[in-house]
Amino acid sequence: MNRRVSFAFAGLEALFVSVLGLAIVLLPVGIVWLFENDASVDFATTFRTVVDVWLLAHGVSIHVAAGQLLGTAVPGFAITLVPIGLTLVILAAAFRVGRHYAGASTLWPVWVGAGATYAVISWLLASAAVTKTIYPISW
Repeated sequence: MNRRVSFAFAGLEALFVSVLGLAIVLLPVGIVWLFENDASVDFATTFRTVVDVWLLAHGVSIHVAAGQLLGTAVPGFAITLVPIGLTLVILAAAFRVGRHYAGASTLWPVWVGAGATYAVISWLLASAAVTKTIYPISW
């Protein structure tokens, strides 16, 4: 396999790993949104929640701004709980991709393709999850 092909395939497999991680959370949450919510809750809120869980699985902290909850003032806090099951699924998929390319003659195109694709997807998702009240703590 030449460098361009390994670069492209590694990028596609990184895309698959990120979509798999999102789908594992999006399917049950989307079904609950579809059947349990009324028209007042838009799907963008549900999607941002799914992205927040996906970011938590990657070790990113989520900051919740101070505000009111049922008439009581709530100070700002950070959610740092890592969903271990989702993290293990993502790590297992990434390990499988790495094992697939372990025998390649040159590994740098694979690393660059997979890393760049995953970084772009993570940046796009983190940008989509930002609101005034709940946002990922980046960098």
